[in-house]
Amino acid sequence: MADQGGRVEEAASQLGNTKEMVEKRYWRMQVTNERAAALLETLLDAEPKIGDLRGH
Repeated sequence: MADQGGRVEEAASQLGNTKEMVEKRYWRMQVTNERAAALLETLLDAEPKIGDLRGH
């Protein structure tokens, strides 16, 4: 029975680590998506200006 308690604690610890890892990964994806959106917006804003520079 004592061994089972240790396994429960270990499983809970692994779940905690997994939850933390998933939260960090989600946060990184969210930051990446925000950066990608900002970059896309910048490129779309710049597109007409680039065309003007090229003489189109």
